Amino acid sequence: MRLIETRTRFPRTRWFSTTRLIWTFALLLLAALLLSSCGGNGATTPSAASNVSPATPAAPTGATSASDPGTPAGSNGTAGNTGATGSSGTNSSGSNGSSGSSGTSGSGNSGSGNNGGNAVATGGYGAGFGDDLSNGPLCSATSPGGTCSGSPIDGFTAADVSFLNLVGSTLQSVQIYIQEHPGYAGGNGGSWLIQLQSDDGSSNHYPTGTVLASITTSNFGYSGGDCPSSHPEGAIACNWPTFTFANPPALTAGSYYHLVITNADPSPNTNFTSIDWIGRSDAPGQPRFGSNVANWQGRVGTSAMSGGTFNWTQSDFGYYATPVVALNFSNGQSFGFDYIESEVNTSPKDISSTAVRENFKPSSSVTVTGVQFRGRGSGTVTASLYAGTSLVESVTLNGSSGSSSHVVSANFASAHTLTAGQQYYIQFSASGSFTTWILRDGSVQYGFPASAGFGDGWAEYQSGGAWSDWSAGATHDGDLQFVFTTQ
Repeated sequence: MRLIETRTRFPRTRWFSTTRLIWTFALLLLAALLLSSCGGNGATTPSAASNVSPATPAAPTGATSASDPGTPAGSNGTAGNTGATGSSGTNSSGSNGSSGSSGTSGSGNSGSGNNGGNAVATGGYGAGFGDDLSNGPLCSATSPGGTCSGSPIDGFTAADVSFLNLVGSTLQSVQIYIQEHPGYAGGNGGSWLIQLQSDDGSSNHYPTGTVLASITTSNFGYSGGDCPSSHPEGAIACNWPTFTFANPPALTAGSYYHLVITNADPSPNTNFTSIDWIGRSDAPGQPRFGSNVANWQGRVGTSAMSGGTFNWTQSDFGYYATPVVALNFSNGQSFGFDYIESEVNTSPKDISSTAVRENFKPSSSVTVTGVQFRGRGSGTVTASLYAGTSLVESVTLNGSSGSSSHVVSANFASAHTLTAGQQYYIQFSASGSFTTWILRDGSVQYGFPASAGFGDGWAEYQSGGAWSDWSAGATHDGDLQFVFTTQ
């Protein structure tokens, strides 16, 4: 007997249609939930019809695309190295940092290294100009020409060393050329008050009377106005002493300051010492310090006024004064003017018959645009620059003429870069009489820093076709009166 299975049948097409609707509804619900979840963080869903791709991230600074990490902005340049011992010239500077391909340029910091040793005077590269020593006792003279007791030399009440500061550091000490022989000094030498004063900001650049730091010396220990042979530090301490600040003042580079020096002894007309500097008869200033005379200048003062100021005069008894002073800073840098003598009366040379030259090697590279030279006479002067034995350029110097001291000068046809450590000569000759003389560099024997003079070279003269050292008292202690103008 066969069992017959009985089951209910549903219309085929109707069941399929209902199932499809249910699944379609479920899928739509699931899609809605997913879309809601994506939009919950505030993201904007682009329309399917817009056909817009997501934004490409911005390229980094200095990059060309998002995948290019870019070149970083330039780093600071390396500060210039402090120059080797030598003389003046131009400051060395750090180079600029490298930049990204489209990025921000790096800005290199300027270096503080200097040509010619620990510091350098701006404005020129060379030695200096001078005719003779110019000095006077610091006592209580009330007018130029007043005298101290027992001294036939014109005296004054105060001396001012005006300077444009070149070193941003603390001023540790000052070295000053003084004169202690009988007549120039008296009694025990007196006691100096050395004040660092601020500048008044005027075109004359006078000291204000505002004291920033000071040194009071004890008496110089002279006997009858002369340096004792038993002086514990020898002749250098007597004639070229260094005075140290107990509280060194911080100085700003590019600002003017003054060293105001007076005699603090209660009997200044009996106990006194003379200050020595180099005098120029033709014009004030030293071109290696720049065109502004106040950048390095000496003045004498009389008739003290209120506020500790004085009646100042630039001319010291017929000469324009250049202080023989070195400024020494705590960072090891120094600058100043160290020429202790002019050999105008002892060894002048007529360059119409005897050519002269400065033999030098720059401590740091310097670009020169012309040259100045000083002497007396009416001859036409030629200056010839040599790199080793090769002539670089010759120029005819122009200027006033005559028996009085004067400067002749010329620009080169093009600027010349003098490379550090290379051998150079600047040679001078004349058609017609022209006499010149050397300055004596105080760094060779008398303790001044080389950077206070032209420490890169020395003077020579030609004799019998050969060149000889032209010195004043020691080998290589003479420099020609010349200065290169610089860029």
